[in-house]
Amino acid sequence: MRILFLCSDTYRKRKVPRTRFDAVDAMSKTIDVIHGGCGVLGWHDSNTIYNNLIHNTGRGGWPDAILVYKPEDYHGWDDPCLPPVVTTFNDAWATEQRTKDIRLPRAKLVIMHHANEVEAWRTRCPDVRFVHIPYGINPEIFKDYGLEKDIDILLTGAIDNDIYPLRAQFRRLIQDGAFAPYHAVMRPHPGYRIDSPHDEAVDYARMLNRAKICLADTSKYGYVPEKFMEIAACRSVVCSNMPEMPSHLVGTYEYTLPVCIPREWPDDLVVSAIGQYLRRANLDDMAHKSMEYIHGNHTSAHYARRFIAAVEEMLAAE
Repeated sequence: MRILFLCSDTYRKRKVPRTRFDAVDAMSKTIDVIHGGCGVLGWHDSNTIYNNLIHNTGRGGWPDAILVYKPEDYHGWDDPCLPPVVTTFNDAWATEQRTKDIRLPRAKLVIMHHANEVEAWRTRCPDVRFVHIPYGINPEIFKDYGLEKDIDILLTGAIDNDIYPLRAQFRRLIQDGAFAPYHAVMRPHPGYRIDSPHDEAVDYARMLNRAKICLADTSKYGYVPEKFMEIAACRSVVCSNMPEMPSHLVGTYEYTLPVCIPREWPDDLVVSAIGQYLRRANLDDMAHKSMEYIHGNHTSAHYARRFIAAVEEMLAAE
């Protein structure tokens, strides 16, 4: 199989998080991946996608499918000669933009990282194939670095009181010193386009590895965030509210969320529960089980295999 990964060079080099790029790198070890898009060597932005493919066929042959990021950056999607198009969803709740991402390139397959949105999208676009594939971490970055656990409680990521109400509560408690005498640290989100995303990811992973418990939030949309995977992969314990998911997936993340904090809990109960977990003798065993689970089921290589299988199934149905 041969896939064209259509993505601008700027996003490829600077976009955070790196999930899709790590997955494409993993895919390239199994199938042929051709890179194209704005700013990519040999790609002419003024040409249609079809003309660019004709111009670059000698670089790897005609692709069986196109995986596109930001389809609005390209033109000529109405050409019937184009291979089937695949796209991926993170923020599936942004229905207007995601619908454009499907309809503009006439996507045949959508890979969704959040299981709780799949059925709604199948109803919304019944002519499109939707497949849930969980996030996959890069095991060369998100791993146990063997660092001293000198941070008791760590809060990372974007803080938005509306989207992440539990994370906002955690931040307020840390700022108020409510977790004292435990060492609680906040690490701000670096932004979504930065100059050195690899170095940032390594620094982030090492900080996760230093923490005993990392605070997270499934957001007001109730999805399983990528942070669950990243935290657990670095041998730290995830502390969050329970995500929403279809009944057949309940238990899928059994080792990923050892510490559950309901969003409706008052401050004193949240502080007390986290303190109790920090005092548990088996906290490190909990972290180790979570790490083994993620590295055994949710790496970039696992993601790549699931992605390739979904594309093969789509192509067989064409």
